[in-house]
Amino acid sequence: MWKFWKKLTVQDPHFGLLSYSNQQWLSEKILTSAGSILVSFDGDKSGPNPASISLAQTVLVNPVVYVESAMAFAHSSPEAREFMEYQGDLILDGFSFLSAEMFYVNLALSEWPDGVIDVVFKQGLPCNILLSD
Repeated sequence: MWKFWKKLTVQDPHFGLLSYSNQQWLSEKILTSAGSILVSFDGDKSGPNPASISLAQTVLVNPVVYVESAMAFAHSSPEAREFMEYQGDLILDGFSFLSAEMFYVNLALSEWPDGVIDVVFKQGLPCNILLSD
């Protein structure tokens, strides 16, 4: 007999319907001043990490500041510039909130659907870049 498991979901008053997958809670697209984005939160099956939700509420009051900082940080990195070369423009994909102090700004490339650049922020400042495809 096959069992079909219902996906775990919670309704958050600020971020709407969140669904659990791979140890993170994922939003549907939400509208911000930086555009329509996806947001993810660290957590477990019991729910998203409250510290991550709190940080997201603070950051997403004015996400444009963090997006601009992330894009500038990516353009300042030789490895990221090489990764981006001939792949189009950087596009905001979303934010990933990992704790009370750390989050990623998730950037995509207009000409490379699988190319991902995550700019890591700690205590509000960009500090690292993760590149993947």
